[in-house]
Amino acid sequence: KTGKYHIKEGFYFEERKFDFNIYIDNEMKFIRLYLNDITVNTKLQNDLKEQNESIVDSLNYSQRIQQSILPDLNQLKGIFDDYFILYKPKDIVSGDFYWSQKHPSGKVLFALNDCTGHGVPGALMSIIGNDALNSIMTTVNLQDISDIVNHLNEYYYNLRINSSNDLRDTMDVMIICYDQKEMCLKFSGSKQRFYLIRDNELQAYSVDSYTLGLVKENKFSSGTVSVKKGDLIYLFTDGYVDQFGGERGKKFKYTRFRDLLVSIHQLPMTEQKEILNNSINSWMKGENYTHEQIDDISVVGFRV
Repeated sequence: KTGKYHIKEGFYFEERKFDFNIYIDNEMKFIRLYLNDITVNTKLQNDLKEQNESIVDSLNYSQRIQQSILPDLNQLKGIFDDYFILYKPKDIVSGDFYWSQKHPSGKVLFALNDCTGHGVPGALMSIIGNDALNSIMTTVNLQDISDIVNHLNEYYYNLRINSSNDLRDTMDVMIICYDQKEMCLKFSGSKQRFYLIRDNELQAYSVDSYTLGLVKENKFSSGTVSVKKGDLIYLFTDGYVDQFGGERGKKFKYTRFRDLLVSIHQLPMTEQKEILNNSINSWMKGENYTHEQIDDISVVGFRV
């Protein structure tokens, strides 16, 4: 049949690779064959493929390392009635991480942290943040939960001023301390908030807006809220509410997020996690355009 045919598989000749086009003209009774030396392009493609596979392998290994620092939350069983964690890194590794520790007094500490950046830079900062929290807990006496955040502030301040470059990377943190005996929740942090839902009413609690490590003299405060059985507590980073999508490609925003939580809070925690995940995935698809995830997404829910 008359036409042009491209043989993309090509062939090798004397260690060089060629692809070729065939032109067939049945009316004029001739065939033309054009060869194209693609040796260099093929090598570049193979090199890029190998480099990409190597990078992905390294990221997958980094993911395993990062996951190893995340706590085993089986320690929360018997403390909270139920819980869930929605953890959606933007890339293979994440700048968000959560941390938990059970205090000898029986109190449970839990922190949700949002490090500067995402991907590899954010993941490296999460390792630093996790190490800082573990180190601080060996010295702090936990008289006030804000002691932890104030120590974090000093830690990041020293990290910044002792750096050989102008390091301004830090993290936003919300840390809570749940006392099951006293049925109270103490909290402190930097640039975060959490929600408590009771009797279908949502109450928002915010912490200080200081940046960790920026000013050594900043003193972070703490708060206390009484809880009762059946209360729902939600911690989250800003990745969920800042995600673009929907019909007009706008942010999800806090109002829509709060309404969603109120609408699902009575469901089992596993169902809440599934709905939250499906909702943000549907939001990203939009109506005529699929939006990429712009940041790490983390939402944690506890039922008292």
